[in-house]
This record gives sequence, C-alpha cells and structure tokens, in this order.
Amino acid sequence: MPGQITNNGAMQANGGSGGARGAPYGSGVYGTAGNNGYNGYAFTGTFSGLTGITAYHYNGNFTSPIFGQQGMLQLNSTVAVPNNQPVNTSIVGTYHYSIDGTVWSPWLPFNLSGESMPPFVFIQFRLWLSTTNNSTTPTASGINLNMSNWQSIDDFDLSISQTPMLNPIITFSQELGVVRSSTATYSQWGGPTTFHMYIPTNSTPIDTAWFHLSPPQFSSHGNVQISLGGKDILTINSSNIPEMGITIEINKSVLEAQWPTSPSINNGIGGIAWSDLPITVSTSLGYMGSFSNPLMVLPYRLTQTLGSNGSIVNALNNYVSQTSGSWTFATFSTFPVICSGGALDTHSILLDALMVNFIDDISPVVTNISFYVDGQEVSEARIGDIVEIRVRVFGNESDASIEWNFQGLGSISSWPPSSLSSMTWDTLHNSYHGYYDTSQHSSEYGDSMALWLWLTDAEGNLRSPSGVSAWYTFLVLKPVYPEFKTLEVSGCNDVVVIICNAEAETEIEFQASAVGGRPDFAAFTHIVNPSNTSEDFVIPLFWNESSNMYEGSTSFTSAELGWWDIMFRFIDVNRAEDVWSNASISKLHLIDETAPVEGTLVVEMDQSEPSSWSINGEWLATIADNSSASISVNGPNNYEASIPLSTSIVNDPMNVTSYVALGSTETMGYGASSPENTVTGLIHGQLNQTWSDVTLTNISDSWGTVQNFIDKEYEIFYANPDIITIIPLRDYISSSTSVWRLNYPILLDDLASTGAQIYIGVLQLDPDYVCHIASGPGGCHSFGEYEMVIEKTEIITEIASTRPWVTLVPLSDDGPEHPEWLDSNDDFTDAGHASLAASFLHMIEGGSSMRTVNYEGRNLIDTSNLAPGTYEFEMEVVDEAGNVALDAMEGADATQFIAPANGILELSILTTAPSVLHPGEFEIDYNAECIIGCTMLLQVSIDGEIVQTLQPTSGANSIKVSIPSIGTHTVSMTLSTPDWNVSFITDTLDIYATPAPVPEWHIACTYHEEEVTQYGVAYKGEIGNLTTSAHYIECSLTNSGEVSGIVQVSPDAVTSPFDCTSSALAVSPDGRALFYCTAEESDETTGIHQLSIAFEEVNDTENNSIGGWDTTSVLVSPRFETVGQEDGGDSNQVDDGSTDVSSKSPITWLMSAIILLLIGIGGISVMFAMRDRKEETIGVVNVDSLFKDDASLDSELSTSETLHPSITEQQETNSQEDLQTDEVKWE
Repeated sequence: MPGQITNNGAMQANGGSGGARGAPYGSGVYGTAGNNGYNGYAFTGTFSGLTGITAYHYNGNFTSPIFGQQGMLQLNSTVAVPNNQPVNTSIVGTYHYSIDGTVWSPWLPFNLSGESMPPFVFIQFRLWLSTTNNSTTPTASGINLNMSNWQSIDDFDLSISQTPMLNPIITFSQELGVVRSSTATYSQWGGPTTFHMYIPTNSTPIDTAWFHLSPPQFSSHGNVQISLGGKDILTINSSNIPEMGITIEINKSVLEAQWPTSPSINNGIGGIAWSDLPITVSTSLGYMGSFSNPLMVLPYRLTQTLGSNGSIVNALNNYVSQTSGSWTFATFSTFPVICSGGALDTHSILLDALMVNFIDDISPVVTNISFYVDGQEVSEARIGDIVEIRVRVFGNESDASIEWNFQGLGSISSWPPSSLSSMTWDTLHNSYHGYYDTSQHSSEYGDSMALWLWLTDAEGNLRSPSGVSAWYTFLVLKPVYPEFKTLEVSGCNDVVVIICNAEAETEIEFQASAVGGRPDFAAFTHIVNPSNTSEDFVIPLFWNESSNMYEGSTSFTSAELGWWDIMFRFIDVNRAEDVWSNASISKLHLIDETAPVEGTLVVEMDQSEPSSWSINGEWLATIADNSSASISVNGPNNYEASIPLSTSIVNDPMNVTSYVALGSTETMGYGASSPENTVTGLIHGQLNQTWSDVTLTNISDSWGTVQNFIDKEYEIFYANPDIITIIPLRDYISSSTSVWRLNYPILLDDLASTGAQIYIGVLQLDPDYVCHIASGPGGCHSFGEYEMVIEKTEIITEIASTRPWVTLVPLSDDGPEHPEWLDSNDDFTDAGHASLAASFLHMIEGGSSMRTVNYEGRNLIDTSNLAPGTYEFEMEVVDEAGNVALDAMEGADATQFIAPANGILELSILTTAPSVLHPGEFEIDYNAECIIGCTMLLQVSIDGEIVQTLQPTSGANSIKVSIPSIGTHTVSMTLSTPDWNVSFITDTLDIYATPAPVPEWHIACTYHEEEVTQYGVAYKGEIGNLTTSAHYIECSLTNSGEVSGIVQVSPDAVTSPFDCTSSALAVSPDGRALFYCTAEESDETTGIHQLSIAFEEVNDTENNSIGGWDTTSVLVSPRFETVGQEDGGDSNQVDDGSTDVSSKSPITWLMSAIILLLIGIGGISVMFAMRDRKEETIGVVNVDSLFKDDASLDSELSTSETLHPSITEQQETNSQEDLQTDEVKWE
C-alpha cells in the first residue's frame, strides 16, 4: 500500500503478501507462487534551507536496502520507480545484484518506467538525482519491485493415524516440487564437471528451469560447453562469463526432451524413485579452482501412485494393531488420514482414485509346530537327517495354503528368502507337513534353524512374517558327529606291521580326515608313553584346505627313545563332542641306528716320551650318542692289545656365548622368589653348564607384544645372540590375529640375520577345560578364548614351518590344570617359572644334543718292550645304542714299525764298466733293499754332482743317466730311508767315455746333356726342324764313416736354373746317396750359369756344411732350321715329323771349344780346375745331325746365336758302331 511522503526525507511503502501458487486439479498444473512484497523506499532529495526560501542540492543519490532471501532465486522480477522530473532535472536509476551475497554484479542502469530484472537472490537499487536550478527538484515516490519464485513443500508425510508420521503411506523428506541444489562430481586432469540434479522419476517439468554457474579462474579464454543430459544447451566464451557467474535459462521443452525415465535410487516410505538429470560443463581451457552451482530452480509436478508396495495396507494393518491388537478385535468403522509438511502457504493434496477393499475374514492362525526325525519328535537334529515339520492351524483349516522357509538364524544374509516351499495337508495328523533334507548343508554346519510361515486361507487371507525376526519356532541343527575317515602316519624310517620305526629328529607327519569332510574340529595326535600315560606329547593338527586333511608333524629327541602309542582325537569343542581312534600304524618306536662316523687315526712317536707311541683318533658323533673309541693293536710275535681312548670334543660347531630373552612379565621374573628361579634365570643357568660364560640379555616389558619385539631389534642385534627365546603369553591376549600374521614373519626374518636359533613358545590349551565342557582345579577357559589361542597357535605354526631357524616350544595349560603355577596377582610362581623353563630347556637341550661334533681320543703305548717289526692299529667307535662306526679305510687304520738300529738297507750296482762308452745316455742296473719294508730314498750323482733322487722299489731296478763328456767319470749311488734314523749306504761305478763316431762324406758329381730334334714343326711362322738340349748333373755322396748320417742340398747352394733334389736323404755306413739337378734349354734359361751345388749334414740342433761341387753351365736357345736350308736338298728331312736325339758332332764340339777360348781366362780356369774329375755324359745320337761336318764355325755361331754348354776335360770319339747303339760314353 502507499506510504507517506515527508519533505526532504524518505517515502516508505509497505509491501504486500505474495500469493501461493495454485494447486493442480485433474489435468491442471501448478500455478506460480507469488512472493511477499518488500517495503519500498523513496528519497525526496530536499533538505531544510533558509527561512522562506526553498533551495535544493544540485546533486544527490538514494541507495535502497538489499532485497532478497538467502537461498531463494527470484525469477521474472520487474521494477518501476514512480517519479517526477521537472525541467532541468533528472533521475538516473541503477541496480546491482548477487547470487551469494558476496560477489555482486556491476551497477547497471534501468528504466524508471519499468524493466525486467535478471534472476537474483539479492538486489539493491541506487537513484541519482540532479538539477541545474536549485529551486526545482526531481522526486521519486517509491520503488515498485515485483518478485516471484517457486515454493516447495518440505518433509511431506501422508499417514493413517491421528498423529503425523506414525503410520505413513508415503514420506518425502526432500523439497517436494522444486529442485534447488545439485551434487557436483569433478574429473581428474581437467576433465568435465558434472552437476547431478536428482528429480523424482515420475515427475514432469512444469516451467523453465534456471541454473546458476559460478566460474573458476581461467588462465586463458576460450569456449565453455554446457550440456543437459548429454545435449548441448549453451556454448559461451569464458571472457563473457562475469566473475559472479551466469544464470542459465533452460526451456521447458529442453527439459522435457532430456527428462530421465529410469530410476537410479529409491528412498522413503512409498518407494519414491529418483533419477539423475546431469548438467555437464566442459572446456579445454586451463583454470584454477572449479566450476560451482550455488543455486538453481527446477520446478516439477509429481504424480505418485501409492500402495503398490503395500504401504497403504501396512499403514492400515499398523493402525489396527496399534488400536485393536489385530483385525479380529477391530471395532472402528473409519481410518483417519493425516497429511503434514512445511510450506509458505496452505496447499491441497489430492488423493485420486483411492480405494480400500475390506473383507470380513480372519487370517489363518498357527496353533502348534513340531519336528520329527524317523517318526520321533525332536528338538535337535544332525546334518544328514530328514526333518519332518508339522504345522497345525486354528480350526484345523485344511484348505489353506502354507508356504514355509526353514533357515539358520546365523546364516541369514538377505530377506525375504528368494524361494519358498509348500506344505501339504496330512489327514492322519490333522496338520500341514513339509520335509527338510539337512544334507544340503556342509558337514560342519550347525545353527538354530528358524521356521517362517506364509499362510493363505481359502478366502485369500494371508498371514506372513512381518520381517526376518517374525519366525515361529526353531530346531537346533548340529553338524555331523565327529568321526574319523582316514588316519595316516608317515615319515618313518621303516614300518613293520603297526610299528613306525623312526630315529630321533626324524620329522613324523600325521594326517587325518573326517567323515563328511568337516574342517572345524580341534584335531590332535597324542603320543603316549604306554608305561606312563601321564607322559603325553600332544601334536595339534590343522586343517589344510588343499588336501582336505588335518595335518601336523613333530620330531623327537634322543631323550624320547623307546616305545610310544599313537592316538588321534577329533573334538567339536563348541558342542563338547569328541572321538578317539588309532591309525593302522599305532606304535612309534624311537630308535637310534645311526652310527658315528670314523675319522683318522694317527700313531706316531710321542715327542715327550720317545719310547712311547702317541695314539690320536678322531670321529664324528652327536652329543646324544655318548660315543667312545678303542684301539686294537696287532704286531709281531702274535702281539695283541686293546687300548681305550680318552674322549674329548675338539670341534663343536655350536658355541653359545649370548642368550637373549623376549617376553612380558613372566620373562621379567614377576612372581619368582629370586632371579635364579625365574624362567630366564633357570634357562641361563642350564646353558652355562653346557657352555661357559654365556651372557643373558633380557629384553622384555610388561606388554611383550610382537610390535614391541620389532621395536627393540637394535638391542637384540647388539647382543649378538646365539639363542633367542620368545614367550608371547601376553601377546596372545594383546595383539590381533592380523597383527600376528603380518608382524611375526617380519620379526623372525629380521632375527634370522643374527644366526641365532629362535625358540618361541606356543600355547596348547586343553579343550577338556573349555567352560561348557569341563573345569579344572583352577577353573576353565571361555570358548572364545580357546578359539583365539588355537587360531594364533596355528598362525605361528604355519610361519615357523618354513623357517628352520625357528623351533616351537609347546606350553602347557597354565590355568585350569595347574592353579599352583599362578599367584593371586596372576603372576607365575616358582613352580610356574620352572614349568616354562622346563619346556624351553627340553627343546633347547634336545635339539642341541643332536648336533654332530668332532671327538678326539688319545692314549700312549710304551714301546720299550715291543719287538721290532710292523704294528697295525684298528680303531673302533661305538655309541651308547651299540651302533658301530664303519671302518674308515680298508686294512689297518694306522701302522708303526720298530726297526733295528742299522743294517736294514742294502745297495749294490749290478752294471760293470763297459769297454766302449761314448757321452750320452747310459743305463745302470742296481739292487736296493729295506729288509723291514721301509721307504727308501736313492740319490745318484756323477763326479759328486747329484743328478737324480728317487724312491726305488725293493729289489732289482735300473736307472738311466747322462754321461756329459769324454774321459773318466764316477757314478755314485747313496741309499737312505726317511722312516728311520739309520746310516745310509753307498756304491760307486767308474767309467771311461770316448768320442762318438761321425759320418765321413765324399762327393762325386757328373754332368751331361741330351739333345732332341723335332722335324717339321712350326716355329716363328716357318716350317722346319727344332733342336733343344736337356742338361743333367748327378752327385753321389758316399758315407765312409761308422755311423749313419742325413744329407741334403744346402739352402745356400746356387743351382738356378737347375732343379735339384730337395729332400734330405739318410745314408748308412759305406752307403751313398744320389742327388740330381736338371735344366731344359729355352729362351728364358739361355746363358752362362755359375753353379755351386753345396751339401750339408742334417743334425738335431743345427746343420753342418760338408762341401760341394762348382761348375759353369752354358745353355743356348733352341735351334731352328727351315726346310730346304740344308745342302743336298731334303735328304735329311723326316717325312713323319719325328724327333731325333743325337750327340754333338766332332765339329760341333770343336766349335764349342773355340767359343770357350773366346770367353776368356775364367772359363779355362774352370776346365783346369776339373781336370782330375771324370764326367760321363750319355745321350742318344741321331745319324742325321743338324750340325754338318763341313759346317764352319761362323755359320754355327750365326745360326745358334748362343754358346753350346759342352765343357769336358777330354773328348773321345766313338766308333760308328757305338753310335748305332744309341749310346755314347764321354770321359
């Protein structure tokens, strides 16, 4: 309504109330709700001036209060400012708005006559008034602001009751009708941001939606894409998004197109289904911060079907139950319906087509339920039984339908059951019955089996469970009774019928399986002394999933040697049911059949008693063997003796110098009367009796958990322990099983680096002292405590099974069985400490007694009265069980000899001095003897210099020595023995060496040539006769010496162009070797060649020159004569082209001699140098020679152009008859 205007002041208008949006009816829709109007303000802009004069400010402004409501987005708002602006005056209107009240838009102008506002939460106006004449002023009479928004109903409830929310048909805890917020999910690495708007699936949009998006801080500008349900609705450049964000209008048609139809969640009574309508904002730009949606408005209409999930019926039933107890006793005629919720104004809720059909009948009522097995009524059954269930109903209605579910209360994981069974009417017993086969459960299953019933009578009346707890009665179902299926004992050294023979420290394995394969028994193997049944070793057997067997193992020390009974036990601790049995192997015979290992035996003269032999024997045996050794001696004259050896350990691989104890109060000694009586004191004292100077480091605290032990590893390592004991009694209570599984492997693996043997105690509670089974003198254990201990013992047993440096120490029950072990503070008494120490010492001593050590036995034998000769010593090692060590070597283990003072050695050289001996190898026969078979040492020297040292065998021998030079030499032999201190003996041999013979060489060489003529050959383009010569040298080397030799042509010989024999030839005495050199005439070999054929003797180290033969050889070119060139025509021509071989004619030789005279003095010198040699040249001569008797020297030279190489001392002409024999001899 209008307000009052005051001069120079403000005008105030009180805003009216906005109307509620109209509720739909039938096919109508909701109307738009109006907001309450805000008070308006106007400012006149005047002030009191001088008396009688009205004067105004030239400029002024008015700022309105902030309009709006936090969290409420105002839509479709308009503003108008009624005003009066005289001449020379003006009013300028501006506004700014905000979504969150923190970030505001800039001041924006608006039309005073009226303008639509953008969506906002808060808005503020400012009017700028001005005049140019202070006698006039503009005026604004108010600010008319119209705002609207969508309202909702909050916490809506529709119930059958007089009280809201008591028996609801439907509840709606959210804002009904409008979505005002969203849930954002952000992608990693700059991916899109999705805003999830959850709306009822059965709703539809009724108007435009508004979505405000606040931006992050962009590092650069680019496009931002906004999509609704996967459909793009806006792409905007980031630079166009103001800091306060943008409010996006989403048309109704777009909403309808993308409106989801599949529900994603359900909540509330009435089963409201919700769907996700996502808005996704994506950009490839980099930015800091994130996109956000501080506010939105999405109006919708919801049409919800009620009762399909039974909510109406349940509400009616609940109301009947609350007011009348049951429908049977209900007397009212109407049900109250109440609706509640929070809203701006009143709203109407339309229940359309609400129908409730009432039938005047009563649901079936159960009067009795009983269970039968094999016709006998029972309250308990076992797995494998067929259970008959009998159900009786009120009035014995036989036409009802009964469905049932029989299920263990401890195994219900979901409700209602997925399937039901039907019962049938039993006329004999007037009841409905069904059958349940319990074998469908595993053999270890046990539970209270509850019975649920769904009853429907002929009229359709149903009586069903109201929930999982609405069962009628139950039957106790027990697992299969404990019963053995298989029992096995393995690891024995051998099995004889029912007896397992095993040695100490042999790992004996036990396996057992149960009928039905039950894995939940407490299983044990008892090893019982038949002579004293209280002496009982209990080995827990743990379930192995892979083998479906209970398995366990143990080994025994030498202290348990003897006979034992083997018994198996299964016990269902939870139900106090057990069974005992024996395997096919029911006896354990612990034996010792491992003999010691014999080592070396040394018998030698004693250093301090020269007239005695020191005997020193060694062997290997365990501490538990209690082994001993003796020596049997046999000697000359049937000497026999048996000598025991003293026993001592010379090498023990185990040396304990440091003992570390870990634990809690018991290890700290609480409750003991003195430090010596504590568990650690008793263990330490016993260790010091075996190993001296053992130090004790007690690293314990009152908690004593595995984590404490790990934290103190530095102290443990610093102690450098050889033995570590861990008593985790407090840790059984303090740490969880998961901590045990995680930390004990870490601790034990870390401590492995110390090299210490770790002994860890494991509790073995007697199942007979679980409270629901029995109690002992000191009470009993709870079942939960028992299961916890068993589980942790199994964990540590499994961990230790793969770590050989860890030994488990079974600890007996300290509570119910032995109350005397604990005092009133629950600390161990002296008896308790002694029990703990005894358990640990049994394992420590038992294990250490099986270690193998090196024993030494010693004794002395007086030899002063023993006869000379060989004495044989045999050592025998035997342990306490009578096992004798195998003899270490064949024959005697050791021997000794008593020798006479001298005369035991004999030496003689058997070889006499030879008459002829040359330097070199010389074999000498000799005889060496030691009459007592001692070791002999022979030194051989020549002229006082030792050349050989050897150990001869007894009797005749031979040796080769090297005579170094010619002349007289003395060979000496000296025989001694290293075994005895006796005199050595010597023998000598004088010899004389003469020089060795050598070969004597004589050299004789001959030279000849052979000429060959080929007729009718083509040569240099002409046809004629071609004549060539071959030249031969033969050298004979004769050995006139006494020994053979090897000769060859020396590499220094000058033989070119002749090819000579290249191999070395052996020549025996008075034998000879022939060497050949040959050359063929050719254009290449033409010339005068000085030959020097040198020879050398081949030796092993170097070759020696023995002389040679020098000569000059003249080789000419081939000679060619054309056909017709000769006098007398072709009388000498051979028609068949044959080749003639001829000797040179006398004219030819004359010509050669003349040519030689022309050569000079050098050539003549060669001839005279060889005048004393005889040379034979043998050749084949053709009658028709190419060289004619009447040929002149000039023509010969001109034709041949070379010198003929015939050089001899004298030429002798042969008769014509010799020529005809094709042979000629030159001398």
